[in-house]
Amino acid sequence: MKDILLALAIILFTSTAQASTANKKFIAVDNTDASNLCVIAAKDGYKAAVDHAKISGERDLKRMTCNGKSIKRFAKSFQVKEILSKEILVVPANNSFESNVCAQAVKNGLESVSSDDVNQTICNGQQIVHFVKRYSNS
Repeated sequence: MKDILLALAIILFTSTAQASTANKKFIAVDNTDASNLCVIAAKDGYKAAVDHAKISGERDLKRMTCNGKSIKRFAKSFQVKEILSKEILVVPANNSFESNVCAQAVKNGLESVSSDDVNQTICNGQQIVHFVKRYSNS
């Protein structure tokens, strides 16, 4: 029974979810270069603020603060973050009862296959309870 699910197919899907600053509105308190650089840093990032500072003649970005934070830290707080997640697809290795039970337990939960005989089932070298915990998407 140990080799029942040796050919278990696991497919990982990596999806990205991104946080966005598109729904935030940044407003400069006044029309100074410093305020405008803070808005640029929040919207477009620190590098964009540095590039704009070079054009406008601002030379002391390291001392500049935005809302009490260094401009670099301020820009980083609004940076788009990528979140990785994975989804696991478990399919039966063959048409055997054990193989189908293991795949069904991962897909629908251990309760969907629960019985005295099933609790002794080995899935890919692991007890079914541990196998379901490891490969369940929930």
